[in-house]
Amino acid sequence: YKKLWQPNEDGGAPRRIWQAAKERPLIAPLKGRLKNILLYAGMLENNGVTQSLLNLLVAVGPNKYRFWILFPVSCGKPDSAGYQNLQKITKYAEIVLVPNAPRMTLSEFLAAAWQKYLSDVRMAPLLSGLEHYSSYEVRRVTAGRAFDCFIDFTGYSLIWSLRAPYVQAKARIVYLHSDMFEEWRNKHRGMSQLKAIFNNYRHYDYLVSVSDACQKQNREKLAPYIRGKARSVAVPNALDGKGIIQAARERLDIIAPDAAAFINAHPNATIFVTVSRLSPEKNISMLLKAFQRLRAERGDAVLVICGDGVERLQLEKEVADFGLEDAVAFVGHLVNPYPLVAASDCLVFPSKYEGQGLVLLEAMVLGTFCIATDLPATREILNNGYGLLVPPDFDAFYDALTSFCDGGCSHKAFDHEAYSRSALHRFEALLDGHCDKEDST
Repeated sequence: YKKLWQPNEDGGAPRRIWQAAKERPLIAPLKGRLKNILLYAGMLENNGVTQSLLNLLVAVGPNKYRFWILFPVSCGKPDSAGYQNLQKITKYAEIVLVPNAPRMTLSEFLAAAWQKYLSDVRMAPLLSGLEHYSSYEVRRVTAGRAFDCFIDFTGYSLIWSLRAPYVQAKARIVYLHSDMFEEWRNKHRGMSQLKAIFNNYRHYDYLVSVSDACQKQNREKLAPYIRGKARSVAVPNALDGKGIIQAARERLDIIAPDAAAFINAHPNATIFVTVSRLSPEKNISMLLKAFQRLRAERGDAVLVICGDGVERLQLEKEVADFGLEDAVAFVGHLVNPYPLVAASDCLVFPSKYEGQGLVLLEAMVLGTFCIATDLPATREILNNGYGLLVPPDFDAFYDALTSFCDGGCSHKAFDHEAYSRSALHRFEALLDGHCDKEDST
């Protein structure tokens, strides 16, 4: 029986595995002229952060850096958005699968809870166990390898803010994709862990905001946490203009038949569109109030709401209460929203706060006019004739929607290639160590 079914049950498996690994390593070596960048990008859900990463990888290309993307094994189900986005990323980066973390000891669990909820109070004996746990997990994932740079591209991970000091890297970077203090204060977002992450900023060399305006906000509001070696800098998100234009050529009736049918049912209407997560800070409810008033005075306007989120049911109820079912369409999240944006006359962006507003840039690439809340980040994009900025109240938005319907709005053409070159230059300058540094004082 043993000879037939278990011929290699001789206790020598570890020796054979070791020998095979020496002869043919299963993990590609980190040698070569390219800089090796270890990057955490979260679960790669369909959101602005994931799209920003995809844009960055396309813009950088394969010949400048070698990216190693950390991806949680638990998020790799074939039908998940994370898995689908992972397939796009494999063209530009190596994938490092992060195994599910082993169970913590009681002391490690208590330390993690303390770090999350009482991070302002240092408790050295309790936290020493958590530091040991974080160090062990980094070694388990990276096999102790050294990288040129570690980037937490999400900026929302408490776990990786704890692990960052133990990654062997010449520089450590965390991205701040929004006004992070407002994100923490926004109870609807459920970002209680951000306070603990703020306390861990001291472990990073650079805190990267995604616009100059956002950097100013983060530097001022997070000043007590930007200490030690941490420097605040601004690096705008990359933009794949050619990819956006190409994707916009797809047929809307195929990728979003409900949206196409709605638009075709209103052939002479002015088409407004908003593309965002449906959550309170995106301020869609205020937009609906402004649109209700517009619709009451003129019947030649419709609104398409593209996106999903916690407010969808409430917003659908508001549409019904306003009697706008025939004038407002919810089309859910679209993997490719660009044909819809291109088919619309105007993109409306009513957010209460933003880090940059990537969807504005994407609409500008397609030549779609933009109306946005007057915020520091949106002002940076739409100022000087690229769109219309209005105060965050429904009267102002009503006036803006009316002005657009009356033909009183025009905008300059957007040079997306020049923008992309500038954004890429600032990213490369950051990684090459030549980025303009903002003192953390």
